[in-house]
Amino acid sequence: MNKEWWDVDPTDWKAMWQKTIGLDDEDPEETQRNEDVIFEDIPPGRAVLEIGSGVGRLLKVASKYFHTVRGVEISSPLVKMSKEYLGDAPQCRVVLTDGYTFPFSDNVFDFIFSLVVFHHMPTLEIVQSNIREAYRVLRPGGLCRIQTIPRINDGWHFTAEEFWNEFEQVGFVKEKIEVGRSHPSHLWVTARKS
Repeated sequence: MNKEWWDVDPTDWKAMWQKTIGLDDEDPEETQRNEDVIFEDIPPGRAVLEIGSGVGRLLKVASKYFHTVRGVEISSPLVKMSKEYLGDAPQCRVVLTDGYTFPFSDNVFDFIFSLVVFHHMPTLEIVQSNIREAYRVLRPGGLCRIQTIPRINDGWHFTAEEFWNEFEQVGFVKEKIEVGRSHPSHLWVTARKS
């Protein structure tokens, strides 16, 4: 991953928001739109994981639906900033990861989601590793909802069907595939661990 892009000055909140959501500051309306798309038809549960959580903007939202709320992030500065950002949400925590593996036991999470992260992964190997890890840490019957953008990225390209095939290869069962759900270029896969 282009880790350097995400290694912002941990005191520069404006730069962090610019890099993570493309705005100068957190936008409650944008967060609400994201919540509506991510959590639609998702039953409340015990534990949730966000892949590529940044400082935890969507983890705060997830805490309305889940008791234990975790995020994985490759950027040390963003993990550091998350401690301040999530200071009033003790059930939420962002954990540093290597971008390939998740530091959690098997079958822990009821729901896993990711928004505007997978298309930044520079290799197919990283994408596949994250999907395998999502399957591993998701409890049987749990749901996974991942967004990407169909595009060519350093040698790999995903159409909706090709992206779904990566989920199917590790054992996920298709719930739905949606193109243009939240943005004309967004591709969403919702899958269940069998």
